[in-house]
Amino acid sequence: MNVSPIVFFSNPYIPDEISSSLREIGLQVLCVPVLETNYEKHEGNVKKAFENLQKIKAVIFPSHRSVLALGRIGINIRHLKWYALRESTANVCFDILSKIPEVTVKKGASELVEVLKTDPDLKEGQVIFLNGYRQKNSYIRQLKEFGVNIKSVCCFSTSSIYKADILNSLKGITPVGCVFFNISGIRIAYNALKSSEWSWKDKCIFATGEAIAKIIKEKKEIKRCDGVAQDSNLEGIKEMLQKFFQCKC
Repeated sequence: MNVSPIVFFSNPYIPDEISSSLREIGLQVLCVPVLETNYEKHEGNVKKAFENLQKIKAVIFPSHRSVLALGRIGINIRHLKWYALRESTANVCFDILSKIPEVTVKKGASELVEVLKTDPDLKEGQVIFLNGYRQKNSYIRQLKEFGVNIKSVCCFSTSSIYKADILNSLKGITPVGCVFFNISGIRIAYNALKSSEWSWKDKCIFATGEAIAKIIKEKKEIKRCDGVAQDSNLEGIKEMLQKFFQCKC
């Protein structure tokens, strides 16, 4: 079967199962990072948070970046209770830290809040939430209101990839579509490509959430979104693309 490239504007961590499933419908995933992640800057912050392990009851991994950040430190927290936001993060926990989280939340942060509020294991001890720099934490406030002793710990930050690097990644590539994972990614990719020969008209445009789709539609040279993943994780993206391209065939 001939395969056509589809661009994921994201960091290049795509499990083999996802890539293989998309290849079966003729899609070759090409990851083009738009954000560079800095872990080293925050290593001291993470080490300090885990200095007194006896006081910590659980740790929350909201993304694969949070797992990678802890993996760099080499702290043994296997005795703690682990929570992962979405199955893709849980899979990275196993790949990087060799443990499957005790609790994996599939639907998003709102479900995580409900799970933590009713978890009897969290009545005593601190819960560490491994967060990114300037990421919104409204649900952390909600959990504190319900008596969960939760602490947000910044373990990584991001910065924009240079325009030249994005253009070089796409040089000679004619993808059938693009997938946007976050609002910052839309801005960075759009600004990098608007002065090039890149055309949005001949590509299918996909988003990992309604808020992202809304921003895409507001962009002058795009003004549309061909599909929105019901679940904003890699499994949800895979299902969206399978449905779209299989129906199209």
